[in-house]
Amino acid sequence: MLTELKRRWSIVSNPPGSRSPLLPAVVLCTLGAFGEVCLTSTHIYLIEQAACRKHFNAFDPTQIGLNGLMDEEMCKIAPVQTQVAQINGLYAVLGFIPPIFLTGPYGKMAKILGKKTILLLNVSSLTLSGLYFTLVCYFYNTFDIRWIYLTPFLDIIGGGQVILASFLMTYISECVDSKRLSHVFYRLTALQLLFAFFAMLVSSVTLRRNVWIQCLIGLIVLTLMIPICLLFPESRRTSLTPPPRPSLIPSTPDLSSDSDSISTSSTQSSSETTSLLPLEPLTPDPGTQPTLFRTIFSALASHTEHSLSLFHSILYTSRFSRYTLFTYFMLTLGTGIRIIFAQWGSITFDWLFAEVNAITGFEMIVSGIILVSLPYITHNLLKPRLGSSSKVDIFVAKASVLANAVGVVLVGFAPSRVWFVFSLTVWTLGSGLGASLRSFVTGMMDSREAIEEIYLGIGMMETMANIVATAGWSGVFAEVLGMGYWIMRLPFIVSAVLLMGVFVCIWVLGRFDMVLLRTAEGFMSDDNDSDDEMI
Repeated sequence: MLTELKRRWSIVSNPPGSRSPLLPAVVLCTLGAFGEVCLTSTHIYLIEQAACRKHFNAFDPTQIGLNGLMDEEMCKIAPVQTQVAQINGLYAVLGFIPPIFLTGPYGKMAKILGKKTILLLNVSSLTLSGLYFTLVCYFYNTFDIRWIYLTPFLDIIGGGQVILASFLMTYISECVDSKRLSHVFYRLTALQLLFAFFAMLVSSVTLRRNVWIQCLIGLIVLTLMIPICLLFPESRRTSLTPPPRPSLIPSTPDLSSDSDSISTSSTQSSSETTSLLPLEPLTPDPGTQPTLFRTIFSALASHTEHSLSLFHSILYTSRFSRYTLFTYFMLTLGTGIRIIFAQWGSITFDWLFAEVNAITGFEMIVSGIILVSLPYITHNLLKPRLGSSSKVDIFVAKASVLANAVGVVLVGFAPSRVWFVFSLTVWTLGSGLGASLRSFVTGMMDSREAIEEIYLGIGMMETMANIVATAGWSGVFAEVLGMGYWIMRLPFIVSAVLLMGVFVCIWVLGRFDMVLLRTAEGFMSDDNDSDDEMI
């Protein structure tokens, strides 16, 4: 699959002596998927063990097993599961808070320290967070399980996963032709799912026998990612930019011809450096260059508000930006219910978490097959009928969000284990949503700076939506446990309604592309008329 990815990438020429960031970006994405899934698939299990141990320590201490581990089947009672939902939900919410304040400062520091250094710090922080969570759970006699709430604040070193994802996606988008971008994203996501499936396969075995072995494997893989960061180029690449596309909505409605020329010259000037940051040298003078951590913490102390101002500027760039960010906000809210799927299956059908992880692994196989097949389906079946790549992306996004909406209802009302697996399969049919929507939005951008801006804006919007979604879904789930049939399934109905709202949002985004095409056709028509007059 790596060979196929490399063959289909249309890479722009690099300056002599420079290194392409594509290969290390793909390696980080895939190894990160494996290591992260290895660790995160243990989180609910370890939290359940802690809550169960605390419950039986108060009522029946003889049930506590060797090394503090509990019989998992004894932990499926409502008091324990309510604690699990609350602790896991609050932990997830706290994980989304730091990126809101760290994205701006670390985006600014990337101009001083370089993206390579920021990625190195980011991956190191990711590894340190996994180690801290594991140690808190392992030394349960020393630490209360709520000490895990401090884990997200280690994102102060590196900026968190929003920065990591934004930088990697920007690297890839800069080096891939926009017409092939959706195909690349499909295959990259499929590759990540393949590695995540291997991690779930490991989890389905080790979680039954020794959870600490699984944690160790995840930590080793994350540690191996650190030297991969050294393979990135030292400075930003200067790549060939595509010809500018006509703007959907001008930033200033009524401009004179003089102001148009000024705007054009400033736009050309800004194409050489990112518009996220001031126009200043990439690196400070060596004689006055501060130490690494002094630079980081001084920036965090003085420029934290830059995150909010950056988000504000992205939000008000154009109507297309606002609709895009709102779409991602609604999408994250609707799909955020995924956080309770594992616990729902475990409670409803008396599954062990190792069995739930095995089912999740099957879901990843289906998702991988879909993502590998989508490029062929879109190129051979959809594109000849729909015409443009953007229309294909919108069609796939609409079909995917409908699959998610139907799937989430089926998951909530599945009467048996077989139906639950089938429902997850229907949900998984929407796997192409993220890649197709990302490809469409990227294709609507007219510069590298706009791509970087929209990715950071999407990351921040997803972060805020994840805070609301995680707190909301886990909190509601904790409240409805043990209630009536319909009340317990109300969250799944609400999620489906939100996803249908996303369908409407995607339809609106597709209208922007039609406006853009009509504008471009108008420009071409004007050019033809002028040519005819000259003749």
